[in-house]
Amino acid sequence: MQTIADLTVDQILCFLMAFVRIASTVAVLPIIGSSGTPLTVKAGLSFILTMIMFPLLPVHVLTVPTGLIGFAVLVFKEVFVGLTLGFAASLIFAIIQYGSYIVDQEMSFTFAETFDPMTELSITPVAQLFTVVFSVMLLVLGGHRMLISAMARAFELIPLGNVQFNAGPTAWQITRMIGDIFSVGLRFSAPILVTLILTTTVLGIIARTAPQLNIFIVGLPLKIGLGFLLIVVCLPQLFGFFEGMMMNMQRDLFRLIHLMT
Repeated sequence: MQTIADLTVDQILCFLMAFVRIASTVAVLPIIGSSGTPLTVKAGLSFILTMIMFPLLPVHVLTVPTGLIGFAVLVFKEVFVGLTLGFAASLIFAIIQYGSYIVDQEMSFTFAETFDPMTELSITPVAQLFTVVFSVMLLVLGGHRMLISAMARAFELIPLGNVQFNAGPTAWQITRMIGDIFSVGLRFSAPILVTLILTTTVLGIIARTAPQLNIFIVGLPLKIGLGFLLIVVCLPQLFGFFEGMMMNMQRDLFRLIHLMT
């Protein structure tokens, strides 16, 4: 059985490069990559994942650069791969937060923004609710296994030190994924958004036909109550919608991996 003392310099370097790539991915992953997670937990998880994946890595001789600049470039390549994969995976929660923010605007909840220590951003109440709900759904649907599988697949297709920067196609793919935040986020909030807009239209008509009625006093609690009712009604259907988003996330991750081979 091989011990730590039997490891060669090349094997130790490969382990360190694998750790750099995995740690970069974990640093920006949804849930575990938040600023509320202690650095020791992130480092420990990265080390454990590296220990598990390292024996499964394809045999590849890593050429050790002789100069400091060459070694820094090698490290930067691995950090680039890790950050790209983690950033692509985190976009799924950007979609949820964008769609929820639109709903909060129609429910007049934007004035109730609070500071979220996980994202270090201001977040509205409905966005915070959906973030927690879909964090649980991500774990229930096996999203964590999907992300680990994507990292393992990246080691198969992108050997350590052999990252190819296809700048044009990679930038186009990331831009398309960022654009999906707005299109998919709008579809995510569409059922609730359309109903609340129709409610606002009806309230506007009532205000014109009955000017003596204070529509602001009636309309605000009505839209808030109707919004929460729609959230409860639509939540079971959103489970399937979120599962489809996860499948799209997996497809985009593997597409990015292929673009970096």
